[in-house]
Amino acid sequence: MTNTFTRLRATRLQSWLPSLISSKSFFTSALRSADRPPSQRPAVGASSIFDNVVAEKVQEDTTFPIGTEKAEAKEYRFSTANFKASPQKLNMLARQIRGLPLSEAIAQMTFSPKRAAVKIRHNLAFAQKNALLQKGMKSEGLVVSQAWVGKGQYSKRIKIHGRGRMGVMHQSKGEVKIKQTTSSPLFVACIFLHNLALAVYSGWTFYHTFTVYRRNLKTMDFWTVWCDKSGDFWTSTLGLYGYYFYLSKYYEIVDTIIILLKGRKSSTLQTYHHAGAIFTMWANINYAAHPIWVFVILNSFVHTIMYTYYAATTLGLNPPYKQYITRLQLTQFFVGQCIGASYFLVSNGPTRGGECFTRAGPRFAIGSVMLYVAPLIWLFVEFARRIYGKRKQA
Repeated sequence: MTNTFTRLRATRLQSWLPSLISSKSFFTSALRSADRPPSQRPAVGASSIFDNVVAEKVQEDTTFPIGTEKAEAKEYRFSTANFKASPQKLNMLARQIRGLPLSEAIAQMTFSPKRAAVKIRHNLAFAQKNALLQKGMKSEGLVVSQAWVGKGQYSKRIKIHGRGRMGVMHQSKGEVKIKQTTSSPLFVACIFLHNLALAVYSGWTFYHTFTVYRRNLKTMDFWTVWCDKSGDFWTSTLGLYGYYFYLSKYYEIVDTIIILLKGRKSSTLQTYHHAGAIFTMWANINYAAHPIWVFVILNSFVHTIMYTYYAATTLGLNPPYKQYITRLQLTQFFVGQCIGASYFLVSNGPTRGGECFTRAGPRFAIGSVMLYVAPLIWLFVEFARRIYGKRKQA
């Protein structure tokens, strides 16, 4: 009896199987279970910012009958867990961009070698998009007023038996605030006149000092002009124009005042540059150090180009050679260091008539310039790397 019932069930199953295989529902379910491609985890570094990310978006699988194109599952995941960056590191980067123009802050985070800078950059881009599209702000004058990162709330306990907060996962929380800075027409006009005045003055200083120095090289012996033992160049030209150049360093502090009035902060580079220039020029004028001609001629030439560029940007123009001005500044520092070092290396040969420095005052003055320029080169290189450098590949 049992064998007869078993043979009957097998006969019915063989009769139903062809119709079941030809049904559409079987094809669909088989494709969903067997042909669905496995989901891929995102690579490290491919995720977006903290809480300001687009929600996880998964494209639905589309099924087709067997024999046609297979379905492809596409997943777009955004997870902050891929970034192993502590809030302390993120806050260190956030402090660097407070008070900076928004475009400059984005560029600084773009070329930063820190992997955590990707989070800050995406937050800045999100804030910029929100300000332009939703708040109706203009792209000009956007400044980062606040930037900070915190641990946020504890969202999930990984291990129930952990002690204290051990094993608790938290979601990083970041906030970026930007503000629109507007300048009155009178303020813009004052900035333009300030930059134009420094450009004209720097060009005037360069023309007079360089012309006299070149004329002396044509009419006198090289070592006589190089050391200026007679003091003719200092008495006729360099002493007067060098003193004016020293006074102009006080007026250049207006650059920092303008930045503060715009709601931005003065960088370490700018503060050190202005303070060091005042002290070194005072030392060289006080001790009548002849090698200061290098500083006066080269720096006045660079400032003529630089302040002309600043005056053009005040009028709304954007000349594309800003990075070349930074390179020109670095070039003058390297050339000045080499020439300054050569004054300490001149020997007492018969054709040279002795050393250029006969007193301790000029030695101290030129030595102070070289010590001041050495950290300045490093600050300018770091500035150029942050703004114009190439981003390192992860």
